[in-house]
Amino acid sequence: MPDNREIRLLDFIDNIENEEKNKRMDADYRNSDTYKLRMIDKSRDEAKKEYLTQVLSDTYRDAIPLNDEYKVAYKDDIDKCFRDFLNERCPQGVEYYIKEAIKKNSGFAKKVLEAVNNIVDDKYNSMSLHLEEVDEEDVVFNNDKDDQKKINVVGKELNTDEVANIVKDNVKQTAVSEIQRAKEEKDKLQAVEDELANDVKMNTPQQVEEAMKLKGLNTGIYKPSLFNGIMISNMNKIQAKMESGDNCECSTYNALKDYPMNTDETSSTPQELAFIESVKEYTGYALVKALKLESFDMYKLDNLAQSYAQRKY
Repeated sequence: MPDNREIRLLDFIDNIENEEKNKRMDADYRNSDTYKLRMIDKSRDEAKKEYLTQVLSDTYRDAIPLNDEYKVAYKDDIDKCFRDFLNERCPQGVEYYIKEAIKKNSGFAKKVLEAVNNIVDDKYNSMSLHLEEVDEEDVVFNNDKDDQKKINVVGKELNTDEVANIVKDNVKQTAVSEIQRAKEEKDKLQAVEDELANDVKMNTPQQVEEAMKLKGLNTGIYKPSLFNGIMISNMNKIQAKMESGDNCECSTYNALKDYPMNTDETSSTPQELAFIESVKEYTGYALVKALKLESFDMYKLDNLAQSYAQRKY
């Protein structure tokens, strides 16, 4: 009868043999046509989603009216934010989003889907027809350089740079207008407050409030524009972070140098950070509208603006 040491040795040998057998079986499966075809289908879907997102992300980044140094420094963050934005606009995925836009007669959506499909299908259809020439690594989506070059060409052929420039100009004009409007309202409010402070007839807070209403101020009804709603949301978000101990300090790389704001290259105020985030977020809406991926009537814009303004953090 074998002793315990011999039993342990035999068990050890069996385990090694089983592991080797499992490895061989796994290797055989991964080299099988069934596995390769299954992975080709999976990689095809992944590639289409990634490349559609990439074309949109590249266009979005170009469209943001902030200086290039900032956009290069925060490229990964900008891309992630836009992907999150797309997911929020359409949780079913970017391919579904594009197909829905085609139903609404978006020429861009139709062209970009066809272009990406052609690139991806050509690659994976060729693999399917020559399975004996591909190994398990070939059938896994890896976003290779050759595909990247082709996707970059898609953007150029669709004139996304022209769209980005138009969106950039429009967003910047909107943002500058909001700065100027806020300054004018602040100056107007200050002038009225100074006037009422010197009015001997104003003896109670109620009288001051009534006078303010007569001059169109402090009416109690506030309907923010979309940009303002986003700005309020970002200010609240930053304020919540600061109250939790996050000082929110980061370099803005003089991102606002082309705006009528007094900024410091070495540090940033909460208002500046909120403004930068608002410009980026507003650009997302401006871009999907310009590409006719979505439409926004006044009712929808009002709801969006109120939704942003009322967000809690």
